[in-house]
Amino acid sequence: MTSDKLKKFFKTLENNLNSKNVFYTYFNEKKNFNDLKEYIKNFTTYLNLNFKNKNRLKIVTISEKNFEMYSSIYGIFLTRNIWIPISINLPLKRIIKMLEITKPDLIITEDINDQKKLKLKTFVKKITLFLQVLVKLFRSKVIKNSQ
Repeated sequence: MTSDKLKKFFKTLENNLNSKNVFYTYFNEKKNFNDLKEYIKNFTTYLNLNFKNKNRLKIVTISEKNFEMYSSIYGIFLTRNIWIPISINLPLKRIIKMLEITKPDLIITEDINDQKKLKLKTFVKKITLFLQVLVKLFRSKVIKNSQ
């Protein structure tokens, strides 16, 4: 994507963030751009509180496609961090090797099978942030307007 196209994309996104237009639809679940904005605010607040003196975080996502993951990806881009996607369907050895190579600052994931999660937790010495935490913060708006 060229620089001009990228600027246009983010300008369009910025212009839509206050709208009630639908951003995400999955069966009966619908989220609008304002929901996206609130989620991104919570996400950036989390990053600011936990990584105050660090720029260009390497953030790994391991998840299926869902609103929270899409929103996290936008949050990663808008905060100028580095997004490293890892498929939830990869074998555990491959996931571990990718984590060894990338040395992420943060891992955003959702529940994966217990055995995989247990092994990943013992391997990863960095902060692991489960999507459920962000979802709870988003829904309860605990950190809304704290920026």
